[in-house]
Order: sequence, then C-alpha cells, then structure tokens
Amino acid sequence: MITALTTAIDTLYDAAGGTTLRAANTGGMFWQQAPQAVQEPYTVYSIVSSSVDDQMGGTDARIEQFDLQFSVISRAEDGGVELADIVRKLVDWFDERSLTMAGFTHIRNERNGIAPIIVVDEVWQSTILYTIWVSWS
Repeated sequence: MITALTTAIDTLYDAAGGTTLRAANTGGMFWQQAPQAVQEPYTVYSIVSSSVDDQMGGTDARIEQFDLQFSVISRAEDGGVELADIVRKLVDWFDERSLTMAGFTHIRNERNGIAPIIVVDEVWQSTILYTIWVSWS
C-alpha cells in the first residue's frame, strides 16, 4: 500500500500538473528524508499515522486512512515569502487531487491544516497535513 501511495504522489509530482510546484520547489520532493547535500527549497513527505477499517464483506472491503505530512523547507532570507509561495503551490497542486494507485482505489484526500511558518537555525519550515482514504481494489 505504501509503495502504491508514494508512487502515485511521485507520478503526480512529475506530471504536467506539478510543473508550477517543481519550478518553485527547486530542491525536489522526497519520501521520508532528503538527501544529505540537497539544496533548499525542498519538500519531504511522510505518513504520520494510518488506520484500517474492515467493511462488511471481509478483508477485500478494507478502507485505509493515512495522515500524510508534507514538510516544506527553505533557507531564503526573505521573511518566509519563498516558503509561503511554495506552500500555496503545494496546496493548489494536491488539494482534492485524484491519485492513481495500482491495486487500490483512491477515495479522496482532504487537507487538515497548515502549520505556521517557523524558523530554526536560519531554516524556514511549514508542514501541511492531509488525510487520504483508499480502498483495496
């Protein structure tokens, strides 16, 4: 399931719909951890929690729910303007977006919130949290 989800997100990011986000998020988008030498700005996404709901009819009727977090990182010395721009572009790119997942049916994704922009050691960061619902095909 996780491989299907990450593949769907990576495919969506690489597709034409991700062009505006990729142009601003020049360091790239990474699953769980960015490479050591990556240049900002970049985004890391990860699953922060998940649950399974077995519907009537057995394990073939499962619905899985994932809380997915995007963490956007920037080092620009512009008061957070670059970071806010990337966050807006990420939200425009991912809100209510349909995901194509091999072996699963994407039901929907819903944005739960955007954390305030913070600065730690000259690095600007914000996180965006989504809930994604998927059923087994």
